Amino acid sequence: MAEPCSIKAQAELLRQRNYKTLTKKEKVILHLAELCFMDDKFLSEVFRDDIEGVSYLLRVILGREDLTVLSAGTQVEYPNTRGRSVRLDIRAEDETGKLYDIEIQKATAGAGPQRARYYSAVIDRDMLDAGEKFDQLADSYVIFVTETDVMAGGMPLYHVDRRVEELNCRPFGDGSHIVYVNGAYRDPTHPIGRLMHDFHCTDAGEMYSDILANRMKNFKESEGGSKIMSTAWEQFLNEEREEGRAEGRAEGRVEGRAEGHAEGRTESLTEVARAMLGEGIFTYENIARLTKLPLDVIEQLAKESAEAR
Repeated sequence: MAEPCSIKAQAELLRQRNYKTLTKKEKVILHLAELCFMDDKFLSEVFRDDIEGVSYLLRVILGREDLTVLSAGTQVEYPNTRGRSVRLDIRAEDETGKLYDIEIQKATAGAGPQRARYYSAVIDRDMLDAGEKFDQLADSYVIFVTETDVMAGGMPLYHVDRRVEELNCRPFGDGSHIVYVNGAYRDPTHPIGRLMHDFHCTDAGEMYSDILANRMKNFKESEGGSKIMSTAWEQFLNEEREEGRAEGRAEGRVEGRAEGHAEGRTESLTEVARAMLGEGIFTYENIARLTKLPLDVIEQLAKESAEAR
């Protein structure tokens, strides 16, 4: 029988079968079908070196049609030999030298004020070369796209800037900007509502934006895109197997549990869930299905992990 053309149709058929009997390719298809742009690793792969796509995201979020991105990178590492290093999901620079960091945060605790402050400081740290004046420091934007409305104000966006209280909250003007995008906002008449709808879609055919739909379709339907995500999946499983060997566990134990085996203790399954959360490429629902742990347990583990960072 001919294979269904869409990954969504293929996944629907595969879900009707016993997961343990699926081939590696079929498991990759099932995994790919569940990914959306709220998965930071998927977002990073899709927008790797994609200036046009990153430009689109920033224009919608900042409401600036004139914004022109000159460079864009994903999973950009900011090493720190004396303190904590950070890895940015998306880093971009525009024609005026302004820097932009877009972060995907599913856990509310992972988008706290201190994290935003630290990320902003890390970006500023590497912006000036020796001998340059402080007034040459360009503006920076740290943008958190959050799963929920972390500010609980019902607004699509929240802009955080320093102000002088004694001067009627006049803007301080230091060029440091923090923006929270409410991932729960879904008003289809608002650009952010449409963007957040698209960010949570797993099917390109359900999206408003042709730009985002084309990029998702390219990664989910094309051979090249599927191969990239398949490699990411294999890398995750290989790392878990190596960790299992180092801890004296049987080879493949973690992989088997990540694929949904119910045997073993809940404690071990919890370890697998934490590892999958750390990878950032799995939805909570996906982790719950593969480990057989309740969804509320996965959400609690995600919260604990975010608070520990």
